[in-house]
Amino acid sequence: MPILKLLAGRGPGLLFAVSAILAVALTPVPGSAQQTDPETRAAPEKKAQEEPPEEPFEPDLKQVVLQGLDKETARILTFGGPVGETVRFRTLDIAIRRCQRTPPGEPPERAAFLQIYDIDPETGKRTMAFSGWMFKSKPALSAMDHPIYDVWVKDCK
Repeated sequence: MPILKLLAGRGPGLLFAVSAILAVALTPVPGSAQQTDPETRAAPEKKAQEEPPEEPFEPDLKQVVLQGLDKETARILTFGGPVGETVRFRTLDIAIRRCQRTPPGEPPERAAFLQIYDIDPETGKRTMAFSGWMFKSKPALSAMDHPIYDVWVKDCK
């Protein structure tokens, strides 16, 4: 208390600065307190082991439904296939690796991991056109960049 009276005589600015420094220095840091009770320390670990983290998607599904646009003819074709298989859309080979959807209580979302290869009709050479997750609700988020075709996810079953 005598230090505060001394500092108060020097002006309110210095008193405020010192009190702010003391407040920060004396504020306890979360997790820095030592716990001596081993049961208290072990309780959060047990809870984390008992309850696995909630997954944002249902387990992998067996089928994917895709749509493709042929930009030359302006035709849209709905097609699909089983996970683990490769399907053909015009000159594209689409390898379906995974297909997932959110559980019923979550906002609806469908996502498929696809690897898309463009095949040159003259040479038969395969070129990677896309590899990654495609999302139904946001097709532009990870779109395939191709001059003639567009492919997007319609559904997972």
